[in-house]
Amino acid sequence: MSNIKEKFDKNTVTLFRVDFQKAIKDLGEKYGCNISLGTLRYSDNEVRGKMVAQKGQKTIKPTKTTNFKVGDKVKIVHKKSNPNFVFVINKINKKSIKVHKIDDMWDIWKVSPNLLELV
Repeated sequence: MSNIKEKFDKNTVTLFRVDFQKAIKDLGEKYGCNISLGTLRYSDNEVRGKMVAQKGQKTIKPTKTTNFKVGDKVKIVHKKSNPNFVFVINKINKKSIKVHKIDDMWDIWKVSPNLLELV
């Protein structure tokens, strides 16, 4: 019995992405490029997506969250935030940082790292 379905669904598209990336890995090595697959859209009978092949070494963007540690005191530099408030870092996520006010640990904010400034 084959595990190929008649229609595409979320699980099938997820498996398709994994298999596709395995298949194009050898192709990227053969031609000396990095191939990435963007968001896949699907309907019952087709899968659509964007594929990009770039020459050269794979570049990894450095995250700005590496500049901070849990427990650091920071200020939020934003027009809607009071510049006198001091926050403490609770948790560092991949793209955001959770902070709380120094005097109120229940007032938690989720902030982009590029808006934070060490005190």
